[in-house]
Amino acid sequence: MAHEALEGTSALPVLTRPGSPFENYSIKEIDKRVPEPFVFEGDRADFENWKMRLINRLTNASVLYPTEHAKLHYILSRTKGKGSAPIVGRMREDSMNHYQSAEEMIKDLTQAFGDYDATRRAERRRDDRSYFPMKENEDLEEYMTRFASVVNDIPWYHMGPGAERQKTNLFRQNLTKEIRQAVSHMDEDLGFEAIRRAAANYYHNAVEGTRPQNKRKNNGPGGGQNDSQEAKKPRGPNNTYRSAALKKLLRLMNACLRCAVIGHKASDPDAPCQGKDYISNKEAQKIAEAWAAANPGKVQSSA
Repeated sequence: MAHEALEGTSALPVLTRPGSPFENYSIKEIDKRVPEPFVFEGDRADFENWKMRLINRLTNASVLYPTEHAKLHYILSRTKGKGSAPIVGRMREDSMNHYQSAEEMIKDLTQAFGDYDATRRAERRRDDRSYFPMKENEDLEEYMTRFASVVNDIPWYHMGPGAERQKTNLFRQNLTKEIRQAVSHMDEDLGFEAIRRAAANYYHNAVEGTRPQNKRKNNGPGGGQNDSQEAKKPRGPNNTYRSAALKKLLRLMNACLRCAVIGHKASDPDAPCQGKDYISNKEAQKIAEAWAAANPGKVQSSA
């Protein structure tokens, strides 16, 4: 380790500036809580992961590196060979351009090894039909990890008008056929998180065997009941299904699909009903019909 010379004192509390993270922890205890980054040897594919671990170490174990000089030498100690080539020149004693901060050094390393093609690479992975879509019998959590690792590098799924809708549609389109059908009735205005939760609920119910199976029950000679129609029933969050007619009326009211209150959408981040259960269809229908009775002109003009 970079601080091998201090190992003999590791059982003692570290003396630090008040308020520093882990100011009363020993070096060994700090190492357990904030592991050192691996030694970076210049493999570009490893750089972003290494940099995040390095910054985490410098930030949360700052008690061990109280000065910029200490930080600079620590970063140098966690590089090797090709990985240290861009920074050794400015660390030499005879350099006319010494580093003044760790931030400067990390910037030079980022310019040398950083990923400047992340968005285009993510787009290629998104469009690779052998890689991106969820596979049959694949664990949904595995697919979610792959989905997030690709989408998080494509800015227009997070920024600008329609970003949430694009992300939601991309997610739904790449689910397996069965799960996609189970959430197909859900309006995209509900937002990505609501549809992701509904897909997860359906998937886990299927895995746990609580979802009706597509098989014919034997109810006696000549009898039987096909469960396939039951299995195909749309399921939304909390198994609440809004009919097309009810959804149309709620939209005409400018009302929320979740709580039927006028003035916000279920997908709004500040919606007062965020995190709450959907009201029943019976309640929503009652509210919508009362509004329709009070506003016959608007209902007729939308027909």
